[in-house]
Amino acid sequence: MNQIDRASNTAAIAWEYRPVPTTYAPIVGSARRLDNGNTVISFGGSADALAGLPTAGPLAVHEVTPSGETQWLVSFEGVDLLYRSTPLYSLGGETEVAPGPFD
Repeated sequence: MNQIDRASNTAAIAWEYRPVPTTYAPIVGSARRLDNGNTVISFGGSADALAGLPTAGPLAVHEVTPSGETQWLVSFEGVDLLYRSTPLYSLGGETEVAPGPFD
């Protein structure tokens, strides 16, 4: 994520995340900030993937805290390209309920 100063036409890195192992996806990916401050990041491929060559690292989606701690990740095998990830807060309008007596 960058901080952009339009008056001086400059940008500075405000936050970055580097997964282990290193993943490089120069043309396809996304980063979406969640309401809780975490970020969902997808590493989806490279020009090499479009040319049929391997990418630098796995195609994956990570949820990361502001301090860079991975909350969860999913990686994809046998997939050539992952366009982007879009967080969903609900699949069918479900709501959170208090734990029941057997939880």
